[in-house]
Amino acid sequence: MQTSDYISLLSSIGACLAAIMAWLTLIELKQQRASTYRPDLVIPSLRFQANYRSISDPLSAIWHLPFGHDEKLPSSDTIQYATADIKNIGKGAAKHVNVVWSYQKNKLVELFNALAAPDYSIETSDGMFWRVNGAGSGYNHRMFESQNIPYIYPVGDGPEKFKIHVPSFYQAIISAIIFISIKNRKVDELFDLKFGSELTLTYHDIGGSTIRTTFIVSVDFDMLAHGNDTDPPMFQASLDFTPAESG
Repeated sequence: MQTSDYISLLSSIGACLAAIMAWLTLIELKQQRASTYRPDLVIPSLRFQANYRSISDPLSAIWHLPFGHDEKLPSSDTIQYATADIKNIGKGAAKHVNVVWSYQKNKLVELFNALAAPDYSIETSDGMFWRVNGAGSGYNHRMFESQNIPYIYPVGDGPEKFKIHVPSFYQAIISAIIFISIKNRKVDELFDLKFGSELTLTYHDIGGSTIRTTFIVSVDFDMLAHGNDTDPPMFQASLDFTPAESG
């Protein structure tokens, strides 16, 4: 090869390297630009205390917001339907946030019926679950399983948190299983029970990209109280939300 050929080859290689560097720079700039408006939604743990209104009704639990042991619980903090906070710690707004809970509903009913037989049982039909044995109260067991939030601003740019409901069935059946376990003095077995569920958030950034995050929801017990012939049982626990995947 002549010198001119080497020069031409080196020029071609240099041009290719320059093109590659320019392409990598564009990718980096695109990633940096996307990160400036990418939202990041998180859900802190929900700590609560559950008090049963009856010594004989496993579906009588009311969840309360957390409070100190020596504090008097304000009546306004009583929650018939529990809610967890959702926050945006990213740099951009999250739009069209869809919240979907997923859990093994039938298995939880089967578990309760196995633990509670023959004193109590629960059956489901027509989108409702019913308390059997005594006056049967009906609950929509699909309530709050899917929710939508129009937008969630980053922390500091608007409301710092939004509320998402815990599904009414999930809340009720967990409380019912705990009631039976306490009543039957089998609280040790509670720590081996799987109350786990999943919560999936699907939303868009301001550029139109779709983001999906799945959280594993677990129940962590702080305290269990048996109660007595006149005082119903109670328990303190938390729902913990651990990110499983995001994309």
